[in-house]
Amino acid sequence: ATADALLAASPTPSATPSPVPPTPSPFPSATPPPPVLHLSYIEAGDVWALEPGVPPVRLTGSGNVSDVRLASDGELIVYVVTDANIEFVEMRSLGFDGSDDRLLLGADALASLYPVEGFLRYTLADFSLAPSTHRVLLNTRGVFEGPGLAKSDDLLALDADSGALTRLLAP
Repeated sequence: ATADALLAASPTPSATPSPVPPTPSPFPSATPPPPVLHLSYIEAGDVWALEPGVPPVRLTGSGNVSDVRLASDGELIVYVVTDANIEFVEMRSLGFDGSDDRLLLGADALASLYPVEGFLRYTLADFSLAPSTHRVLLNTRGVFEGPGLAKSDDLLALDADSGALTRLLAP
């Protein structure tokens, strides 16, 4: 009697759901090859390139390189050439393979960006490459006759592919 009462009180079983057919898996996509690690560095005043399994390669020969940056794609190197007094001479770029070495920004162009107003000239303060681009972001500083540092707190964008210079923030 208890079993009959429990059976009567329980809901009627519904139709048993049919199993869901498995979704066909798409064809396996080709896995992109891992990116090749590219490094650039300065040794004895020259730009060098290094990648796994290959001996280091000297890309410049002036002996006056003071700063270097590598674009996030690993294909473009931007570097700064200075004189014997460590004064900015020019900013240049070249391919990781050493090809297409070209002038991006010379000292004269940089010095003529703003009126001198008490400075001897303007020069490069710092630079960086924007991620996933060949866009160089840089700022300047005024150079006094004596000691001191006068950052301009400006921001310029230099397209390393086209050479276009754009002022993003005035001093």
